[in-house]
Amino acid sequence: MKALNWIQSRQKWVYFTLVALVGALAIYLSIPFSAQFQYDYRLGQVWLEDDLYAPTDVVLPKSVDDLETDRSLLIENKDLLYDYHFRKEVWEEQSILDTLSIDQYKIWQESGVIESLPSANHRLFLYDGTLLDFTSSFTPNSIQAKHGLEEGVVILPTYTLNTALTDSALQFKLQALTLNKGILTSGTPVVLRGATITTEKFEMLKALERSFDASANELNWSARVGAVLYILLMFFALAVYLHVHYP
Repeated sequence: MKALNWIQSRQKWVYFTLVALVGALAIYLSIPFSAQFQYDYRLGQVWLEDDLYAPTDVVLPKSVDDLETDRSLLIENKDLLYDYHFRKEVWEEQSILDTLSIDQYKIWQESGVIESLPSANHRLFLYDGTLLDFTSSFTPNSIQAKHGLEEGVVILPTYTLNTALTDSALQFKLQALTLNKGILTSGTPVVLRGATITTEKFEMLKALERSFDASANELNWSARVGAVLYILLMFFALAVYLHVHYP
């Protein structure tokens, strides 16, 4: 009975609470929070909409194929780092050449002997970062051919590839590889009416759509939080009004 009497004495507030909950839910559900990119497009299609310009700065991400191509190019053209060795005394001890040709050892040492000459697409460095040039260097095979040496003669190179440093430098470049092609600045024409959607324009449209969806999602949550606070504030003000004027 006490509970029933308490409910009857608070009947106005019970009704108000129920109406407030139903009203708040109805208002919340009626607010359109989501938005969608309003254009339908496909590769090779003629753009029949109005001229489209980038409303804000939009990042143009690279495709998976573009990233793989960039990675392959870095690997194919990676910097090569070498260690240097003084071999002149070793060659003299080996008596590779006769005594009349021992001056060649000095030439080999100064010009450099490398196991195989790298292609021109690589940059060549000493282990400390000094730039190298192997255009006048020799290979063991070229020395053997020039001096008519036997195949079993071992000619130690003065430069050997430092694989650890080479791999480390490559990994640094791979990690620093940018994931974006660039930025589509605000006001830049994306596609004009009557133009054909090429691969480049298609990628620009996709980037614009992704940017729009990300912004819409962020604004969606902000709008929901704002709507809840607004509804609570509205009904709180109404409750205060009823309490003051209709106690």
